[in-house]
Formats: sequence, structure tokens, C-alpha cells
Amino acid sequence: EYGHVLADLGKTDMAIVHLKLAVEQDPTLERARGRLAALSAMAGAPGQHHEAQPETADAALSEAIAQLGVQSEADRLKAIRTLVLAGPKAVSILVKTLGDDSVSARARTGAAFALGKIGRPAVGQLATLLRSGDHAAKSGAARALREMGTPSVGAQSELIGILIAKVRSKEDEKLRAIAAEALIKLGPSTIAPIVQAMAAAGDDVSAGGAAVVVAAHGQDGIQELRRLQESAGGSAAQVATDLLPVAAATASTA
Repeated sequence: EYGHVLADLGKTDMAIVHLKLAVEQDPTLERARGRLAALSAMAGAPGQHHEAQPETADAALSEAIAQLGVQSEADRLKAIRTLVLAGPKAVSILVKTLGDDSVSARARTGAAFALGKIGRPAVGQLATLLRSGDHAAKSGAARALREMGTPSVGAQSELIGILIAKVRSKEDEKLRAIAAEALIKLGPSTIAPIVQAMAAAGDDVSAGGAAVVVAAHGQDGIQELRRLQESAGGSAAQVATDLLPVAAATASTA
């Protein structure tokens, strides 16, 4: 809809950028395809094959970034949608926004939400930021990963390891809570690496965020712990055994 609004306002180049992003995301948008073809023809380009100048596309993303911190929720949501539709093209500028301590908290929250919706293309840069950014940047990265919660992200062992480290760290409680929520959304596939990490560090299973993450999976968590009891061996099997009562108590009160 934002692309149509820009076209109505006579901002042809910007409208083409937004409509093209929308059509790439969803080729069934016939109205957007038709409007894109008409605008491209007016601009002297061959219909659907119109390619916006790189600086025009960059300007559209920069404009959207600038709108992330505005008070108007409608304008803010339009900006987020533009960035999500841009997909991988928007990841770098969004991650940069998360890591910029001069940016407002509201804008950082919007950037985290957009990155969460973009999904897997953002995982690598978010993992780096979570490992080495400042406190606000780490919180934003964890929040973005929490928004994802997809199986494809769950397959990223390095990312899971970083999140586990944050949950088990002595860092800010809020950051640890966000990282824990991200792990919970990734599903029971995170339980095995959590158990291994706890075993390696000699963690007390009666306390700590890692135990909470395992317990949060309820019956699925119990089944995975029983599997680890039988297959993990050594201290990991013992941790799985010790965690079973914690998971069972949580499941019985859910």
C-alpha cells in the first residue's frame, strides 16, 4: 500500500522501489504488478524489468530506517514493512541501527522486529552482534532472534551456543531473559546443547536460566531429557537425569 501512496503523491522512483520489493515478496499481487509496469513505462524502462538505481534503493531503506523511531505508529509500521520486504538487502543497515548507541530505543526495537521477520538472512550478523556488541546492541540482537523462532534458525549450532552462553552468563538479567525466550522459541532441539554446556561447566541444575529453558518445553522437554539419559553418557546423562524432576514439576503446573 505504501508504494501506491508514493505513486499517488508523484514520487515515482520511490514508488517503483517499494512496489518492486512487494512484488518480489509476493508475485500474486496483481495490482502492485500492474502499477509497477505502468510506472516503469512512464519512467522509460521496459515494464517489469525496471531496475531502480542503487542510490534510489538505498535512499528508500534510509528513509525507512529514519521512520523507525517516529511517534506515528502507522508510519512506523510502514517503515518496518518496507524493511522486511527488502529482505537481505536491509540486514546490514538494520544491524548497524541496532549497534548505534545514538539511535533511540524505539528505533532499535523496530529494527529488531524487522530483523526478526526477515529471518535466516540476518542470523549471521545478529550472532556477531550478540557476541561482541554493546549491551543495548546485544539486547536488540537477542530480541530479533526471539522474533524468529524458526526451525531453520534452530539448526544454527553456533547461534544456539551463543544464546546458551548469554543465558548462563552474569550479564544483565533482562538480556539473559530475552536470550532464554529466544532459545525456548527455537524448540526442544536446543535441549541437547544446553545439557552438554551445563555438564561441561558443572552447573547447578536447581537454578539458572538454562534449566528454566529446558523446563519450559514441558512434555517435549521431558522426552528429550529421557533420550539424553540413555544416549548422552557421562556427566551429560547425569545432568539430564537431574533436570527431569525440574521439567516434570513445570509440566505438571502448566
